[in-house]
Amino acid sequence: MNDQHIANLSLGFNRHIVNLLDSLSALAELAQLSIHEMDEERLLKQALAALMANQDMERCSIFLPDPSGLPRCAAGLDWNEMLRGLSAEGTAQTRPLSSRQSRCCNDIMGEANKSGMLVHFSSGPDELKHGKDCAGMEGALMCVPIVCEEQVLGVLNVFYPLPEIFNMWHERLALLFCQFLGRLLNNHRLTHHLHAEVDQVAAKIAQQGTFLREVIDSVPEPVMVIGLDYRIMLANRTAIALLPAVQSDLRCHQLSHHRETPCDGSEHPCPLQRVLAGEQVVSVIHRHFDAAGATRLVELTATPLHNETGTIIGIVESTHDITERMLAEEQIRQLAYYDTLTGLPNRRLLHDRLSHALAQARRHHRALAIMFLDLDRFKQINDTLGHAFGDEVLKQIGQRVSACVRQDDTVARTGGDEFIVVLTEISRPDDAALVAKKIIASCALPVAVAGQTLSITVSIGIAVHAADASDDLDELMRRADIAMYQTKNTGRDGYRFFANG
Repeated sequence: MNDQHIANLSLGFNRHIVNLLDSLSALAELAQLSIHEMDEERLLKQALAALMANQDMERCSIFLPDPSGLPRCAAGLDWNEMLRGLSAEGTAQTRPLSSRQSRCCNDIMGEANKSGMLVHFSSGPDELKHGKDCAGMEGALMCVPIVCEEQVLGVLNVFYPLPEIFNMWHERLALLFCQFLGRLLNNHRLTHHLHAEVDQVAAKIAQQGTFLREVIDSVPEPVMVIGLDYRIMLANRTAIALLPAVQSDLRCHQLSHHRETPCDGSEHPCPLQRVLAGEQVVSVIHRHFDAAGATRLVELTATPLHNETGTIIGIVESTHDITERMLAEEQIRQLAYYDTLTGLPNRRLLHDRLSHALAQARRHHRALAIMFLDLDRFKQINDTLGHAFGDEVLKQIGQRVSACVRQDDTVARTGGDEFIVVLTEISRPDDAALVAKKIIASCALPVAVAGQTLSITVSIGIAVHAADASDDLDELMRRADIAMYQTKNTGRDGYRFFANG
């Protein structure tokens, strides 16, 4: 073995060492590529750049099928650049490949693609042995399928301008590279496909959310979604406009009632608790604080909100502010049942209460009394001092009479200067006499109106319904009226019980 031979062996060994290091470097760089941060073209170019750092693999390309199934150069050099070489300006140094040479290269690549196995071509003796005819192409071509899960995704082409250069080490590197790249490329496509599907689903959810938001915001009444922890999960535009704090982290009872604990039913029934107890539609009336801190009367309608498994996760609550409606109804009620001057029950409400009191007295065998009260010489007050003065006298007398009876009793003004008192339960007639005396004494106190003071006397007639009597309402009223006129006829300023004869 001469020195030249030893030198050649040393050069070959060094070349193999360099190839091995370049191979390890290429695979290491391939392992560092992130499939999340780049598109497929950039991924292939960076992967191929790592491989082309190997001194024997400086001319590479990756061909992938296009949508029609035809191969296209996805990264690296095309056939002309790879086989002919590039000038300093990046253009082919010699004339382009002939159609026969291009067809031969495509056939070799197609064989690797079809078989899923590495295919070699060399312009040396192997060309005739494999039946390949690429006249004018000098060098070695290695086509390696890029495979993942037994599916060929593309082909890696490696060319070197010397024939029979590629050996077992080059093949092993190319195969490892293509196996790694195949998994990387498949994972990249799968990941980006999943990302695309997630984006589509997210876009659809966002679109549905926008649609739902528009639907809820189009409802003219305030609508809120309240979770099991009493937090407001969603509120429509109307609710936010009426109560901007609805967008805060407050719970519904903190927002609406200014209290730190949920409604317990003593003041306001809790719609959430009633839904959790099994009710499907809950309608309640609450007293809420508005944005200005004023109380409003609202009617709430709540329905359960379920998740995909049917479990209740909250309620959908719609609100109709009924403050004005209730005020109007109360005003109508006041006009229908109460005297506009004194605020006392009028004849209609008196009739209802007296009918109820009489029915209760008969059921429980109790006695009651009716008192007719008329101001003495009230026409003279109106004629001399004016109706405004007389109205103020009537108000004060109504207050004084009301203060002389129990809460369950009724004081009504039935017209003019006439008042009627219903004592719903008495033990004996003397109880009514005591109340009459109390009223007479209270009314006799000086009445001050517009700087003037005068004394008022009243005439009272009393009719008693005994515990076991069968008197009807009209008869009791007639008897009390007769007794009151008997008082007036015998000197006024006193009381008399009804007596026959």
